[in-house]
Amino acid sequence: MTTTEIPAIDEAKLGAFVGQAVVDMGAAISGLLLHIGDRVGLYKAMAGAGPITSAILAERTGTTERYVREWLANQAAGGYVVYDPTGGTFELPAEHAMVVADEDSPVFLAGAFETIAACYADHEMFVDAFRTGAGIGWDAHDERLFSGVVRLFRPGYAAHLVDEWLPALDDVVYKLRAGAKVADIGCGHGASTIIMAQAFERSTFVGFDTHQPSVLIGLPADTEGLTCVDLDFRATGALCVEHLAQLGHRDIAVIGEAAAVYERHTGFAERTLDGLRTRARELGLRLLHRPCEGGYDAMSATLARVFDERPDTTGFVVQNESAVEPLLALLRQQGRAVPEDVSVVAVCPEQVATQASVRLTSVAVPAQEMGRRAVEQLVAKLDGRGSDEVVLLAPELTVRASSGPAPVRP
Repeated sequence: MTTTEIPAIDEAKLGAFVGQAVVDMGAAISGLLLHIGDRVGLYKAMAGAGPITSAILAERTGTTERYVREWLANQAAGGYVVYDPTGGTFELPAEHAMVVADEDSPVFLAGAFETIAACYADHEMFVDAFRTGAGIGWDAHDERLFSGVVRLFRPGYAAHLVDEWLPALDDVVYKLRAGAKVADIGCGHGASTIIMAQAFERSTFVGFDTHQPSVLIGLPADTEGLTCVDLDFRATGALCVEHLAQLGHRDIAVIGEAAAVYERHTGFAERTLDGLRTRARELGLRLLHRPCEGGYDAMSATLARVFDERPDTTGFVVQNESAVEPLLALLRQQGRAVPEDVSVVAVCPEQVATQASVRLTSVAVPAQEMGRRAVEQLVAKLDGRGSDEVVLLAPELTVRASSGPAPVRP
C-alpha cells in the first residue's frame, strides 16, 4: 500500500491567492459593466453633466432606472464615479471621462473593453483551438474585436502617425505629399488609412485586411467590388475653367504636378486634367498644360515656357501647392499684377489658399468631409445597409482676391 503525503497548506499563501482571484473576478465583472456603460452611452451622458441621479441618467440615455441604479453603485464602488449620499447623485470626474467617454482623448480605453468582450464571445472557438491546435483567423473573431481595436488605437494614430511616426521614415512624407499609391496592410476598419488620406490628399490609400467590409478613400482605376469616397476631380477641373471663362479669360495655362505624377498615371491628377481639357474644349478656350516640379527655379522655367508658347495667357490653374508661392512671386517680378493682369485659381488645401501672398480663389480638397463620408459608408456596411458604390463629392470653388476680369487687350 502506497501512502501519499499531503503537503501542509500555508494558510497565508492560500488567503493571499484567494484574495487575488477575487480581485480578478471583480475586475472581470466590472469590465463587463464598463462595456455596457460604453455601449448604451452612460459614460458619455455623464461626461460634463456634473452630479446626476440614476433617474435622470436613465431618462437621458433611454435606459431603465433600476438597472442604471445598480450600474452606478458598481461604478461608485470601483471608484469610476463619485457618489454623493447627501443628494443621492453620481458624478463622472473630468479625468475619468477622458478614459471612458472621450473617443478623441489619447488615453481613451473603452475600446479595449470592447475587445475583451469579443474574446469572451469567442470562448468556444478558443477552447476548440486549444484542443485541436488549429489556428484562428483574424476574420473569424466577434465583430467587437475589430470595432474595439479601431477605437482603442485611433486616438494614438491621430496624435502621432502624421506628425511623428511617418516623419521618422526616410523620404516617406515627401513622397506622400508629392502623390503616392499606398497599401495600408492590416488596416482594420481604416483609422490609419483615413488619417493619412486626410493629411496627404495627393496620394491614394488602399486599406487591406482579412475581414469585410471596407471603404476606400480615393478612386483606383478599377472600382468594381469597392466602396470609394473621393472628390470629383473631373468636375473640379471643369469648375476652374468655367470660373475663368465667366471672367472673360480665353487663354489658360495649367501648372500641374511634377511630370512623374502623370507618368505614374496618378488618378486625381489625370482626372483633374481631363476635366480641365474637356470643359475648355466645350467652351472654345485655349488651354496649355505644363507639369512642374515646384520650387522657384522649376516654376521660373515653366512660366517662361508658358509665355513663350502662349504670350496672351491671362488665366492660370495651379494643381501643385509647392508652385503656388513661386508663381505669385515671379508674376510680381515680371510686373504682372494679380488679378488685374493675370488671374490664378488653385486646387489646394484651404490653408495654402488663405495664407498665400495673394489670397487664392481655390477648390479645396475636402479631406475631413471625405473621412466623414467614408466612416458613414463603413458603418452602413457594418449594419448591412450599404452596398458597393463610388461616392464623388461635388467641388466647391471659393472666390478670393486672385481672380478677376480678363484684361482688355488693345
